[in-house]
Amino acid sequence: MKMPAGIFPDMAKQLKSATTDFHRALDHHEMLRGLLSTPISEVNYTIALTALFGPTEALEIALSDYLPLEKFSPRAALIAKDLQDLKAQLLPCSIPLPTFESESAIVGGLYVLEGSHLGGSVIAKHLHHHSTISLPCRFFSESEGYTRWQRFWNYLTPRLPHLNQEDATEAAKATFSFFIAHFDECAKLNRTRKAQLNSHLGL
Repeated sequence: MKMPAGIFPDMAKQLKSATTDFHRALDHHEMLRGLLSTPISEVNYTIALTALFGPTEALEIALSDYLPLEKFSPRAALIAKDLQDLKAQLLPCSIPLPTFESESAIVGGLYVLEGSHLGGSVIAKHLHHHSTISLPCRFFSESEGYTRWQRFWNYLTPRLPHLNQEDATEAAKATFSFFIAHFDECAKLNRTRKAQLNSHLGL
């Protein structure tokens, strides 16, 4: 049975409530700050995409067996294509993945991964209006937003009675922390590179 559009189960609401602080920390991380700046520069946009690629790819590989590919296509390849157009290197993730030892934990991880696509259309629109040059944005413009999010919960509906809320919540928190730890590493790397460049230039 499908849920009416815009209606989500208690598990979704409880996961959102339990991970609010993690979500806020991720959204406001310095690696993503440039996505909604005005104007958006190519440098800041590339920095954000580079940071998103590693954990997105790692999680999609780890969790790909749970969702049917014909309905939930992997999206890290879209980031890779955008970065290729920007002539930027792919930065794999070196942070250890959370452990997803149960179906409930897998759902917790997917809650973060699938939820990360929700703002794609907003960012794509912002890019269109506020970027100084035309920037590749397959990853954001093809996100499907709430359509995919609704499809995700519709797919989970018959499985919800068998899931453990606590296990799903802990996995979601661990997945948010995984993203944040990777972003922290990216920020540290960027600061090191900037310091090296300034030293080379005598600044």
